Amino acid sequence: MPLEAWRYRELARRLADLENAPRSVKRKDAWDVVGVLMPIINAVVLAAVGWWLTGAVEAGFKREQLQLAQVKEMQELISRMTAEKIDGAAALPTALTLAAYGKPAVAPLLAVLTERYDEIRGPAAEAALRAVGLAHREDVCTPVLVVMGSRAGRFGWPVHATAIRLLGDMRCVEAVRELTALEHRLTTTTVAGLAADFAASPTFDRASVEQLRKFLSAALRGLKGPA
Repeated sequence: MPLEAWRYRELARRLADLENAPRSVKRKDAWDVVGVLMPIINAVVLAAVGWWLTGAVEAGFKREQLQLAQVKEMQELISRMTAEKIDGAAALPTALTLAAYGKPAVAPLLAVLTERYDEIRGPAAEAALRAVGLAHREDVCTPVLVVMGSRAGRFGWPVHATAIRLLGDMRCVEAVRELTALEHRLTTTTVAGLAADFAASPTFDRASVEQLRKFLSAALRGLKGPA
């Protein structure tokens, strides 16, 4: 009996220890939390990506529609500027309306200036390019500089004079080297030697040289002066 009593007492002690022992609740660690949240995060990310792609596609489609509409509207204005006969009173308003389209108008305005230059279209295209350059300077400076630097004999000297004025008015500082080089060439080269740089019509003569030098001086004075 003493052995059985001892066993009963030992069993009772162990039961008491179990009852008195602190109960611990297993907490979820970080990986458990991630495992729970990951499906939710994936769903949110997929929804966001889908929304962004849908918006990007719609924006691209609308942008293409807008560009197409602009091209159609610009086509009529370009046709007026390049028509065989042009109304002197309407040339400037038409060119400035074309300039309102901004960067897309640069190419057709340059085409009018270089391919259809006359005493009506030339000043109108110049004014329009200057207007575009106020908001899109780099988009105008670069192609105008190309025109000014051409020595292929394709453009008449008035076109080069227009390009020089535009470069100065729009403060195209990247043109200083080219303008300075042209000024030096006009000073050191004979009229006959310069004539090959320009189209045969209108006639290039000493008066043309003086006009170009005058415009060059004014442009360089503005570009090299205080900003």
